Amino acid sequence: MSATCPPAPKPSKARRASGTKLTPQQRELLRAVLFDLAKELRPLTVRGLYYQAVISTALPFITKDSNRSRRSYGFVQHEALTLRVEGVIPWSWIVDESRPDYSVARWYAPAGFA
Repeated sequence: MSATCPPAPKPSKARRASGTKLTPQQRELLRAVLFDLAKELRPLTVRGLYYQAVISTALPFITKDSNRSRRSYGFVQHEALTLRVEGVIPWSWIVDESRPDYSVARWYAPAGFA
């Protein structure tokens, strides 16, 4: 006879609703401000967009993350991706210069190689 572990208790509703999601109004405001910031400062990184959102007075619910929390950064990262996928923010506005470029070098003539 094998012993089975009881299932882990679910967090209480109060704990689950403790600010882990944005309200619809906060989400729309974040999207609008991220668009404005990206348009004004393009090209920039997601981290740069996050730092601009942190210092923006229009977004009091986006604060500097601390103690290994990535809550606010996650909100900015998710909404920036969503805006890009929806075509609201062009992909060229947000860059990641730390990623290697895997393009193949091409030349039209041997003189271009030398």
